[in-house]
Amino acid sequence: MPATWSDFELHRELIRFGERRDQMELLLAEHEDHGQRLIEHFKAKGFSEPVDISMQRFTCVKKTVKTYSRHLEREEALLKNKIKSMKKKEEENAADANYDGPHKCQIVVDQFHHMSVSRLK
Repeated sequence: MPATWSDFELHRELIRFGERRDQMELLLAEHEDHGQRLIEHFKAKGFSEPVDISMQRFTCVKKTVKTYSRHLEREEALLKNKIKSMKKKEEENAADANYDGPHKCQIVVDQFHHMSVSRLK
């Protein structure tokens, strides 16, 4: 039970957590590289149909990229900036104890949201 871990058990679990994170990063990088090589092979051979092997279906998934006009991009940037300033104002209103209006965001802090691991220098 995690709530009853001794200091030794906590240290052991923290080390396992950090090591597993490192392994996941390496595996993810290797997996993405492997996928890219498979895509290159599919592209070179002109495969367009899925390949079924060992109760698994392997498919190259297409991606559509849309490029919008400069006008739309400018309008989007203006709206994003307006929303950003509105959020900032609501956060300021939330921090002001004297503000009692409707434009006030609610801020909830979760002290134990997730674990973070960083390298010591």
